[in-house]
This record gives sequence, structure tokens and C-alpha cells, in this order.
Amino acid sequence: MINILESPINITQKKPINEKGNLFIINYPLQLLNAIEAQKHFKTNNNVLVIFYYEGQQNNYAQLMKLTSLFDYSKLIVYEKKRMNFMLSLIKEIQKERYDKVFTGFLGLNSRRLIANTTYKKLYLVDDGVYSIAIHHQLYSNDTQGYKSYITTHLEHAHTSMLKQIAFYGYYHFRKNYLRVLGYKNDMDTILVNFYTIFDLIQYRNETIVSNNYTFLKLHYQHNDAPKEERLSSKTTVYFLGQPLYNSLPINYTQYLSYLKAIFSYYHEKGKEIVYIPHRGEEDITFENIKKIYPKRIEVRKLSQPFELYLLENNIQIDYLASFVSSALFTVKKLYPKVTIDAFRFPIKGKAEKNVLLIHKMLEKTGTTLLEISEENTIKLKDSL
Repeated sequence: MINILESPINITQKKPINEKGNLFIINYPLQLLNAIEAQKHFKTNNNVLVIFYYEGQQNNYAQLMKLTSLFDYSKLIVYEKKRMNFMLSLIKEIQKERYDKVFTGFLGLNSRRLIANTTYKKLYLVDDGVYSIAIHHQLYSNDTQGYKSYITTHLEHAHTSMLKQIAFYGYYHFRKNYLRVLGYKNDMDTILVNFYTIFDLIQYRNETIVSNNYTFLKLHYQHNDAPKEERLSSKTTVYFLGQPLYNSLPINYTQYLSYLKAIFSYYHEKGKEIVYIPHRGEEDITFENIKKIYPKRIEVRKLSQPFELYLLENNIQIDYLASFVSSALFTVKKLYPKVTIDAFRFPIKGKAEKNVLLIHKMLEKTGTTLLEISEENTIKLKDSL
């Protein structure tokens, strides 16, 4: 039987850590790409890299391990988070060092628990997509209540029933008290997070904001020997990045498909071919439904790596990219400044509306064209936000 309080960790030690180290806590491939840039930018040594993935995410794990070859680590810790696990073995391992800087790609409860039990000087968030825009606003802008409001809102309590919510809070308080008895913290008491980011964030308070321009990645892949036929994408091709927005925004699956149909019609009327890049969270049934709602030729290209890395490794000089609020609309613009980008908006109500507006305002700064999908599924150019 697996001890729910002590899961095994996999450690690879390349070289000894003889002085204060730097800690990187990473969950997903895009986070690791940005952590690689941060490691090169800050010229950090004695790096401890924690690859933190969840049970069943084997595809993410494979991508993460492949990217570790670009990261200069002294110690690599691989930890598979299982359900109802207190992470004691991981906490004990990272407490063996004191750190100058801590970098994390996400401020969820599990990452915060690790950071709360770590001694460090400065904490940085590396981008996990457009999440950086939202959390920066939530933590620091004048119209929010800061960290206390953030942890209250994001305390993993989105449960489908009252019974499940009660069960969660019972477990949450048991874990918090159990860790306290052992001398550990369950969460951070307060927070000052700084940003290493591709986004043009406005400094609100005393947070540090450092620009990530993908300097290392662009140089690393500059002389790539990819096949010549992959070197250029057709100027008539639009890469469209799928997003299962029906899982995160107040729209249903049928509405999402209707928006896709309107977008595909819009591009075909302009004589464009479409390459549809599915999000890792999309199910295969969506691809079949795309063929049904729009039987004209659309290529579906499923990738086993981040879209940005796919372009770099294959030397594809992309000309045209489109999506809704995908983080790749920003990252690809950093890597390929001449690319034409479209972002599609549709009517949204509720709490999500504010975050989507923040993202689209940020996209507008990059020169992205904003296009509005009406309730009747017609598309027109959006007036400036």
C-alpha cells in the first residue's frame, strides 16, 4: 500500500551544491521553456529543478524530461503528485538547501506549500501562459484585495456538490493541522512575487518585472538543420490553436463548435487554408465534430510538444496565427515578430469577462487584430478596447 503521507521522489544529482542554490518548481512544458530562459538570463548556478507532475500526465512528463537537456541543473527532483498526498518527502528534500531565488510556473496550493517551507531571498513567477496577466492583476492592482483574496478565491473549492465541498474542507484542515504538528506549513502566510515574463505588465507596487525575450531559444535554434520543405509555411496558411474554452468559460460545447464554424468560414472566404492545432486538453471527438460542422478541407495536426517548440525545431517561419486567448499568441509573436495574429472575441458574462478583457488589451498592445464574433456568429473587426 502506498503511504499517502510519503511518496517516493526520483533524484538525479549532477554536481554538488557547495553554496546557496536556486530552486525551480515546474509543472508543464511551457513553464520549463520559460524557466530555461530565466536560468540563462539570471545566470544562476547550483540549480535545483523540481519536475512536479500529476498522476496520469505521462505526455507532459515525457515533454518535460526531453526539455531538461537545455537546463543547467545541479540536482533534478522528479515528483509524481498523487491524490491525497502531503508531499513530505519532497518538502524534506528541498529543505536541504537555502536558496537565493525561487522560480515557479504556478501559484497553486501545492507549489505554495513547497515555497512556504523553503528559505529564499526572492520569488519569481515564470509564465504559465496568460495566467501571469490575471494573477499579476489579482495580487497587485488597486481594485483587488491582494494575496488574501487570491488564496480565498483559488483554494481548490470548485466542487460539484455540497458533500464534495465539505469533504474537501475536512481534508484540507486535517492536512494543515497535521503538517503544523510536524513543524511544516501548509500554505504561505503572505507573498511578494516578482515576474520574469513575456507580457508587458504595468508595475503596480514594489514587485519586480523582468522581460523575457526568448533570447536563448532564438539563438539555440537559429542554425537548426530541419528539412528544407518545413522551413517555410505557406502565406495562405492560418495556424489556428484550439482551446477547450467550454471547460473554463461560461459557454457550452455546442457554442464553441459554432464559433469554430464561423471562424473557418471567415478564413475560407479569404482564400486561406487552415491547420488546426488541438489543445492538449481537447478530446478526439472534437476533431470529428469539426469535420461534420465544416466539411471543407481542414488539416488537424496533433502535436506532442509545445507549439512554440514545434515551430523552432522544424524551422517553420510562420506567417499567420489565430486563436481566442491562447498564450501562444504572445509567445510566437516574441519568437517571430513579423507574424500576423488574429484573436477572436465572443460575448462573455460573469467573472471571466474581466480576465479575458485584460488578455485582449495586452494582445492589442502587440499589434494583434481583435475580431468580434457576434451572437449571430458573424465576424467583424473589433473597435479598440
